[in-house]
Order: sequence, then structure tokens, then C-alpha cells
Amino acid sequence: MPSEEMADRGPRSISAVAVLMALLTALAAVGCSDDKGRSAKQRPNAAPTQNAGPSGGPGPSGGDTPQTQAPADRLADAVTAALRRLDACALLDVTAAARTGMGNRSAVTPDGPHVCTLANARFGGDEIKISLGTEYSRELRHRAKPLDLDGVKAYADYPFAADPSDCTVNIPVSFTRSIRVLSRTADDVTDDASCRRAEEFARQAIRTLNAADPAPVPFPLAKWDACGILKGVIAPDAPKLTYGNDNLGLDGCDTELEQEKDIAGLTQTPDLRIMYDTDPLTAKNTDFRPVRDRKVAVTKLGSACRVKWGQGPSGLDGATNNTVVMELAADSCDHGLDFAGRIMDLLRNDPPQEAAHQQPLTFAVDEPDQPAVGACADWPTDPDIAPCLPPRPVQAPEGGKALLEQADPSTACAFAEAAVKDIFGPELRPVLYGDYCKFVEPSHERIVSVMIAPDEAARDYAGDPRTDKDVRETSIGGIPAVSYRSEARPGLAITYNIYLAASGSAGEPGTVGLELTVEPPRGAPDSTSADSAHLTKLDELATALSARLG
Repeated sequence: MPSEEMADRGPRSISAVAVLMALLTALAAVGCSDDKGRSAKQRPNAAPTQNAGPSGGPGPSGGDTPQTQAPADRLADAVTAALRRLDACALLDVTAAARTGMGNRSAVTPDGPHVCTLANARFGGDEIKISLGTEYSRELRHRAKPLDLDGVKAYADYPFAADPSDCTVNIPVSFTRSIRVLSRTADDVTDDASCRRAEEFARQAIRTLNAADPAPVPFPLAKWDACGILKGVIAPDAPKLTYGNDNLGLDGCDTELEQEKDIAGLTQTPDLRIMYDTDPLTAKNTDFRPVRDRKVAVTKLGSACRVKWGQGPSGLDGATNNTVVMELAADSCDHGLDFAGRIMDLLRNDPPQEAAHQQPLTFAVDEPDQPAVGACADWPTDPDIAPCLPPRPVQAPEGGKALLEQADPSTACAFAEAAVKDIFGPELRPVLYGDYCKFVEPSHERIVSVMIAPDEAARDYAGDPRTDKDVRETSIGGIPAVSYRSEARPGLAITYNIYLAASGSAGEPGTVGLELTVEPPRGAPDSTSADSAHLTKLDELATALSARLG
């Protein structure tokens, strides 16, 4: 994740990674607020203001970009239909518990129609939870460790500081969703054994999944899913619906209004959770209201409201899971009660007719699971935010003056590619992102950025000694330069910037900018620091390129 410490460098900034990384920082709860009060537009790690043209169209300098065809995602309804056919509990291999150190007394319990937990103690033990259809974004995949589980693609997401005992393996089933296997230890201390346990249960789940057609799911509401229910009671084209990313999968649905759309005066569309839990009617000191032929428990949350009710028996005999509980969050109690009634009416009907289901559900290791081609698969940002494109084949001129006259991102790639591959390794490949050439790699640990800025001076990008480290104005290979780096912090990227005065003077327009971003290893806990030993290689690159600017 990029550092928040870099000050505003002037008209343009070389770094464009934080569109993703700000999201990831927020997800990781490592504190992404900008303590300097800068707006997103001012922050140097924001996306470039001059984006490359659309795929197959002109790039930022008007040149033609190679035509590319990104892979298409699977049909969402087909994926949902395939997931609803699965018994989550049947994917948990009880015999794997003893093999992975959980003992031989583990029991399997459904938490909802599409979520199941295996635990070695009723309370306070180790557990494995499997969730069907969890949201799993491209951004999360980018930072996760890729796994090959018997030829099937999966990702390991190792723990955040807030949940040190959690190790998660996600098995993608579409570009945005997964089957999630969560391993949680009782002592809140993560070790390799716990993470290996998550991988082993994921491997067994894949074998079961691919062995034969699934048996009918025996649990109530298994032929429904939370977003499908909400679609049935809300104008289907109005809100954006997202399946749960909090281990609920198909049993959770979050909705949000599209910009400038309004549904019957709502300020917030409802969110729904389905779980096997204690009957809400047993709660004490609770406000109960009548809805249709039921009573619902109502809790006011400021101006918002939560409505819970028992939809029927779960078929389980435990006191804490004997009821199918529906929990609805809405922007007001009036709206919440109205939506609760609509859901009760809907669930009196037969489930919707099944769409054709996706087969196979998993991805092969070499099968694309994101809408990107070539090296762009290793670039972090979503193409809906800004396009990633392959560079045009061009011949880079020699000499600073000629380079500045031919300034565009493809020229920057051609100018630096041989030196980048020689110094950093052949695995780095160039892509275009706005005004920049970015060299990316499958490990996602290093990004080398190159920019040609004919209208800005190197000194315009000078670091701020109050926030940056090693701020200096120097000479590299006889070329004036300015440089600085960010402060190293656990869980965050470190960056090192060098701006070469291609014009021959640090105060005159004409700059070649270089940046190295180093991330912690993919899948590492958020307490892991990036490897600062990589930074010295940018000095080598600057020296190699300065020899061609004279």
C-alpha cells in the first residue's frame, strides 16, 4: 500500500497505485485517513487526471493502442444457481480435522442456508467456516497469495492485526465472488499450522465439489439467497446489490442506491441477513411490532432501524440455532417494517425457477479470473476506474532533448524496458496507466514507474523534508536529479522517487521521473513490512538511464 507521507509534487505525480491501495488499507483497518488534510485530488497517489484512451483507441498522446479483448465474467445468475445447489456442510471434510490438529471430536453445524462451521468445541475452540458466494474483488485478489490446489485456482489471505487468528482461503467462482474457507484458532495466535489448515480444508472442498453432482441441500431457504430475496421486493434496476463479504456469502446482501436515484423516498436501501439462530421472540426488553401474521423485533439505531423475525424452524435441535432468522436493516423503522412484510409475502411463494448453473464452478490455475489481459492482470486497479493498456511498439530516441520531444507513456516504456529487465528481472512487464509506464510483476511486490514530463522541472517534484525521508538534490551520471523516499511502516508500501533533469537543469522544464513501489509479500499479515533492500535498484536504474540522456 502506498505511503500517505508523500507531499504534493506539482502538476503531475508519478505514482498512481493508491486507487486500489486506499481501498485495501481501509479493509485492513490499518488507518488510511490522510493526516495532512489533503483532498483526494491533491494527494500524489491519486489516479492520473489524464487517462489513457479506451482499449483499442488513442492513448494519452494520440497514438494508437493495440486492440485488446478482456475476458468476460461468468453469468452472475448461473454462478448463483450453481452455488445454491451446494450443501456447504458437505464441503467440510470432518476427517481433515484430525489430520490438521483439530482433534477427532469436531462437529459440523450450519450457520445459515449457505454457511457452515466445523468446530472442535462448542464454545471457544478452533473452527473452520465455509461460505458460499462471498464477494471477493480484484483488489483483494491482487494482494492475496495465489495457490494451486490440485490444479484449481485459489488465494490465501493471511490475517489482519484486528483478527490475528484468521487465515482465509478464497476459491474464486467468478470475477467478483468466491467460496471462502476461514480457519480461526482459539488462542488468537496465528501460526503456519492454522493457515495450512485453511488450505487443506479448501483442497478437500474442491475435491468434493468436483467429484459428483451435489446432493439436494436439506436446509430451509437453501433455494433462496439474500440478494435474490431483496430483488424480489425492491425495484430490480434501482439499487446495486452486493453479496456479503463478511463470511455470509449468499446469506447476506448489502444494497446501495445508484447516484441520483431515489426509491420511494429512501435514503438507504435495506440490507438483509439470513441465519440459523435463536428465535427473536425470546429476547427480553425488546420492542415487538406486528407484521402480517408474525411479530418482529425492532431496534432503533439512530435514524436507522433493524428488524428481526423468525421465518420458521431451522430443523436443528440446538437452542441457539433452531430458527431461521431474518435480519433487515433499513433507513427507518417504517421502511423496515414495510420491507419485512414484503419479504414474508415473497417467501410464501415457491423459490424462483433455477437458471442454468455454471459448470465447472472453479477456475483452473491458468484460467483468467479477472477482466484483464497480459501484464494488466498484474496491475492493481479495476479497469472501470482507469484503463490499463499494453504499450505501443515504438523506438525510443537517444538523448534528453529528443526524448522530451517524443514524450508519451509508450516512449517511456521503450526507453526504460531493457534497463528495467536487466536490473529488476525479466519478470517485470510494461503496461500503460494514464501518463505513466508501469512495470509490473506476478509477485505484485514491486512496481517500477517511468514518466516523461516535458513541461515540468525536476525540482517541481522535490520532496518535503517534513514528511519524506532522504530528501536531496544531487547528480546521477552527470545529470541533475532530485530524490526522496517514504517512511517504512508495517503493512504499507514504501516508495522511492528519483527525478532526472533531462533538460540538463533541475530548475528547467524537462524531466524523466522514476518511482519504485515495494509492497509487503502477497498474502502476508498486515504487520509485515515491505523489503527496503529493493530500493537501491532504483539508483542503478537511474544511473543506467542517465547515461542515455546526455
